[in-house]
Amino acid sequence: MLSVYEKIISDLNEQQKKAVLHKDGVLLVISGPGSGKTTILTRRIAYLLTQSINERFKILALTFTARAANEIRERVKQLVGDEVKRLFIGTFHSFCCDVLRKYGNYIGIRNDFTLYEKEDDYVQLLIEAIQDELSKENSIYKELLLGLREDQLLRSNVKKMHSTIIRLKNRLIPPNQLIQKEQHTRELEKLQVVYQLYNDKLRANNVVDFADLLFLTHKLLTEKTFISRQYRAVYSHLLIDEAQDTNKAQFELIKVFCGKDYQNVFIVADEDQLIYEWNDARFEYLKGFAAMKKATIIQMVKNYRCPKEVLDAANQLIQLNISRIKDKEELEATKMLGEQAIFLTEYDEPKDEALGVVHRIEELNEYDQTCIIARNRFLLERFEQCLKEREIPYHIVTDSHFFTREVNAIIHLLQATFNEEDRLHIRLLCNYFGINMDDLLLVTDDGTFFMRLIKKISEINGNLSNDLFSLINDKKNFDRYLDRLFSHLTGISIHNLEDDNEEAEDVIEDYKFLKELLNSFKRERRGEYNLGEFLAHVRLSPRNHIREGVSLLTGHAAKGLEYDYVFLVSMNQGIFPDYRAQKIRRKLEEERRNCYVAITRTKKKLFISYTKKKQTRIGLIEHQPSQFIEEMGINNGRIG
Repeated sequence: MLSVYEKIISDLNEQQKKAVLHKDGVLLVISGPGSGKTTILTRRIAYLLTQSINERFKILALTFTARAANEIRERVKQLVGDEVKRLFIGTFHSFCCDVLRKYGNYIGIRNDFTLYEKEDDYVQLLIEAIQDELSKENSIYKELLLGLREDQLLRSNVKKMHSTIIRLKNRLIPPNQLIQKEQHTRELEKLQVVYQLYNDKLRANNVVDFADLLFLTHKLLTEKTFISRQYRAVYSHLLIDEAQDTNKAQFELIKVFCGKDYQNVFIVADEDQLIYEWNDARFEYLKGFAAMKKATIIQMVKNYRCPKEVLDAANQLIQLNISRIKDKEELEATKMLGEQAIFLTEYDEPKDEALGVVHRIEELNEYDQTCIIARNRFLLERFEQCLKEREIPYHIVTDSHFFTREVNAIIHLLQATFNEEDRLHIRLLCNYFGINMDDLLLVTDDGTFFMRLIKKISEINGNLSNDLFSLINDKKNFDRYLDRLFSHLTGISIHNLEDDNEEAEDVIEDYKFLKELLNSFKRERRGEYNLGEFLAHVRLSPRNHIREGVSLLTGHAAKGLEYDYVFLVSMNQGIFPDYRAQKIRRKLEEERRNCYVAITRTKKKLFISYTKKKQTRIGLIEHQPSQFIEEMGINNGRIG
């Protein structure tokens, strides 16, 4: 029987073994697609834990998706068992949320802050902030904000303003530094005021947005250096996954965490897979950190996923990018299929492409192992329609899954229980129960806003209101109330969840998923948890169920996934690459990286298609194939 150490290193190649067993100093592992990135991280963590059984230090691992964090945690647990309790693995945002819950009061952030689920919720808060300011008799900003007085103008501008504010936070630029960093204009002055009003509204409502999680944690660790020192003492090793996607706030957070002398940093990255520059991700940040810390660099060159033909095309494509590590080696294929792996098909027009692709998928008849990748979500709609007409099972892969109405209501009830003055979620609950929000505003008793709502709910459902009153007084045991809330809202007995009930199938599946999140949360916390931490866990967890059928996804959503059969569709110039990127080198290189990520998802066969014509308002016009097809070295000899 193999020892744990033997299990850790037994099937690693020499490069992987060198990385996993690395001793001293910062290590940057360049790990391309299919080269075993998750294996390297998993084994490295397991190695550190098994080599320090009697030591008390912990390990901090930061990923960019909760899905990756969950996978790594489970694989580490299989190797080291209970020692996994010494590992904190999560996204940057989940780690920052945990830090702010513990220490946010040092910079004026209450530990019971709320996270909203959707960007639209934060946009609504910004609208209210501006409207509140305009309604003040003595506001000094009235003239500046005059153009936003009309509701229609406000709503048409506010989403763009909110996106700009988030970008500023991701670059660690607070309102009072905005004009110092840019040329002073009236528009910039207005943005500065709106930015400050938004922040003030967040604090007044005890709400934190997702960019704030990074911004405020950086502020906390910078201003209260004893907290940074404490974290370095607790977490002797820091591991960072997908570090090429680090934006300014994340990069600076890593720097302030490490301080001057912290050296136990293990970074996995690949600049060829950087596809989030729109979120201010820059590989230059990582290269600067590696240079500052004098990092050792190891490149993984063996690819275990793609057939050689696909890998040759990927290597040929990505070598045209200039923004890469100098003297980087090509990925080497370990998989030889002995048969054609790339198929290029030209269709006359978009409807023909959709029919042709779906027909090919029917012939393969391996729906769970097949995906359709398009540059943009709207391009997938005609393929979705064809799959639906042919009764082929499919699902849309996204970064998030919005719960069904009933399960959302449960979460909103928990949010209102946690923060009884949370008017956004209370407004959503009023809509759910058909209660007029104004009726709550008219009540003048001493109860909280949520207590007023519960009294109104008692007129509709007395049993539910009784349980809600009990829940408010027993928040620490919130998990005991979930089943009762579900039954009250749906009329479905918790004992009948396995019954064949097609009408309630989505509700039941969503509720089961919520319970899975609760169980995973409780396992991680080992009995020490509260309602606020659970709600943050729900908001920061991936919510895309594992579903059967063909996967429909964009190139961004495909990151980290793999399939036997990949259909890369609508490969036309102006679509992929996007027309806005064709004359800007940096943007074109990101489009090329996006394509590189898409084609390296396949384990067996890659089907690429484009159309000769495209639909416009004046009818069908000629449409050129993507330049990336030629750059991959694919020609008509491969038409399948």
